[in-house]
Amino acid sequence: VLQNRTWLERTRQFRDIWEDPVRTPERRVELSLMLDAGETRRVAKELGFVLDWHIIGLWPNPEGPASLTHYEPEDTRTPFQGHYGRSGLVPWRECRSEDPFGTVDLRAFFRPENVESTVAYAYTEFTLSAPRQARIQLFADDDIAIWVNDRIAFGGKDSRTTDVIVADIPLRTGKNVLFVKILNRTLAFKFSVRITTPDGAALPELQGE
Repeated sequence: VLQNRTWLERTRQFRDIWEDPVRTPERRVELSLMLDAGETRRVAKELGFVLDWHIIGLWPNPEGPASLTHYEPEDTRTPFQGHYGRSGLVPWRECRSEDPFGTVDLRAFFRPENVESTVAYAYTEFTLSAPRQARIQLFADDDIAIWVNDRIAFGGKDSRTTDVIVADIPLRTGKNVLFVKILNRTLAFKFSVRITTPDGAALPELQGE
């Protein structure tokens, strides 16, 4: 786990993520010690990453923009029924990320299936006590689209890049739903979602989810 912290400290992108929600040097030291002790989920929650998902797949990916592929899960955007995928009827399954940056490794999740040129979907929900503006940050290899409360917040990168995507979103009182579409071409197949205040601090309501 010490390697996780070293990588975090040397990577500008994640150093910024580390320092925005964790405002004091003393607390950053405490979280670094948590990483060393293997408490990766506690660290990820304090940084604002979403860790618990329902996931379903796989479907073929013709390697075009995310908007060009449309499969059954997009019609309901709920995890309450299975759908016919590439290999027949497939169920939604729970997935708990243990990564300090909330990364979900879909290649590992679907092993031993071949995930080259495929599409998967992920669902999660959380509850807020009051409406608020928030900022969502997405990372995907290769492409991603996300709906927030049934409204499209980001429709796909349309290019092969691992840049973090940032979008400002309104959240509502009560249940909020994230529905994510992840597209793979070759090799790595993974994603992460981070939700913060507009200035980069983790939402207090999500840290204990």
